[in-house]
Formats: sequence, C-alpha cells, structure tokens
Amino acid sequence: MTSSRFGCLFGAFAAVALGQQTTTINVPANQSWTNTGVYLYPGSTVQIDARGVIEAVPPSDTRANFHRVPPSGRPRLDNTPQPDMPALGLLARIGEGPVLEAGAHAEFRAGGRNGTGELLLGINDGYVADNTGSWTVQVRVNDANSNISQSRNNSRFPNDSNSNERYRNDRYRNDRSQADQSSRSNDTYGASGINSKAQQLGRNVLGAPLGDVRTAADGVGRYREYGSGVIYWSPDTGAYAVLGPIRDEWVNRGAESGELGYPISDETQTRNGMNRTMRFQRGTITWNERTGARVDRR
Repeated sequence: MTSSRFGCLFGAFAAVALGQQTTTINVPANQSWTNTGVYLYPGSTVQIDARGVIEAVPPSDTRANFHRVPPSGRPRLDNTPQPDMPALGLLARIGEGPVLEAGAHAEFRAGGRNGTGELLLGINDGYVADNTGSWTVQVRVNDANSNISQSRNNSRFPNDSNSNERYRNDRYRNDRSQADQSSRSNDTYGASGINSKAQQLGRNVLGAPLGDVRTAADGVGRYREYGSGVIYWSPDTGAYAVLGPIRDEWVNRGAESGELGYPISDETQTRNGMNRTMRFQRGTITWNERTGARVDRR
C-alpha cells in the first residue's frame, strides 16, 4: 500500500473515530431560513464554509451592492432582521438559540447560550421574495460523543427451526426497538423544529398555540396548531408554517397525506403583495385575492 493511500485511509478512520460528519446544504436566497437536517448536541462543534453568489434584487435594479452577493454579505443596514450583522449575509441558528453571524466561514459550539437542536441557515434580508440563486454551504460537525452503529452479527444461524425462530424474534425486537427510538427522536426533533419556527415567526404571525405538538397522520411527522395557522415538521423537510387561504387549499387536498405532501418552503409574496406562493413536496400553491388558489403539480 502506498503512503498516499494509507494517509487517505487513516484520515477517513480518524474522522469516524472523532465522530466527524460532513454534509453539503443548498441555501436558497428566497427563504428566510433553511432547515439543514443537522442536529447538534451539547459539546458539538460545527464548522461552516459557504460559497457562491445570490441576487437580492431583480436585474432591472442597478444598485451594485444587491447583485452577486457572497455569503459574507454587504455593509450593514438598519432595516435588516439583524442590523448589527452584514446585510444579506449568511446567518445560522442552533435550535431555539440566538441568531449567529455565519458569513463565508464560521465555527460554533453547541450548548449553553448557543442552544442545541437543528442547525438552521438563513439570510439577513427583511424581504426575500425577489431574491434568486443560492449558496452552497459545507457543514462539518465534530462530536466526540457520536456513535456509529455497526452490525455485530454477520454469522448465519444454523438451519433449524429453533434457531430460525430465535432469529425472527430477535429481529422483531430489534425492529420494534429501532421504531421506538425513531418515534422518540421525532418527538424531540419535531418539537424543537416546530418551536424554532414559531419563535422565528412570532405571535403576530401565528397567534397563540392551541395545543401540544401532535403526531401527523403518517405517524412520522409532527405538527402544532396556532390561532392563525399550523406548523408541520418531518425529518425529510424540516418545519414550516402553513397559513390562511393556502392552508385551506392544502387541507382540502389532504394536507400532508394528500397529493402535495409536506411543505418545503416558507410562504412568500411578490413585492406588490398580489400573489402568495408556497412549495410542497409534490407541488406548489399560488394564491391571490382575485383568482383564488392555483395548484401546480410537480
């Protein structure tokens, strides 16, 4: 074995031993926040490296600062959600923790004031509907407490009825145990994602909660109802709020168990306020006061 191949194998082994995980996230500029599906525990360290440029205004707008915007953003503006951070820059948030400045390169430690839970990535822009493009963000998590589960039983059972029965019983118990763990995990992450989204939107948008977090009809997702809408979460999509006439149309089509599936974006509107749009797993709902709701299937 050559030294270079040995070095590669050793590096991969070291990453596993240290609980290092790396994933690449596409962060669209027309969403305030993007759920990453990366969950951070106390003591976890996350490193963020972002690249690419986005457009924060239509092509007809000649203001140079709003074109080809990198993750590091532009000079600060008073009318952005985080006026003390670069305007149009990449933001981060861990669960229900505070908003953090990410930019092109950043490193955060989960726990304490920074919070724990799902990592969210967003843009420091008060109006995202006319933004286009996306940033590519590499997220590297180092967690010394991570465990990599590996199958220990690679041997075959002898071909006799007692052994086969034991194998079936063991497999049933393992499947049940994994299902129970998955359900508890969804309870934890679902509640965290829903609470983070509710805190992000605020009571002015959602109203007061009307009940606890509940299990969705498919047994996987979670949701919570509020006075002015509902937040749905699933492991594949993250948490998004469905409101007003778009919610009514979505519910009429079976909600998360229907033809459109779970929401995958926040609701956005055009600058003139005429059209409101929301994307779902299998389609898009667009609504305006004059024509009502229109559904476009994927």
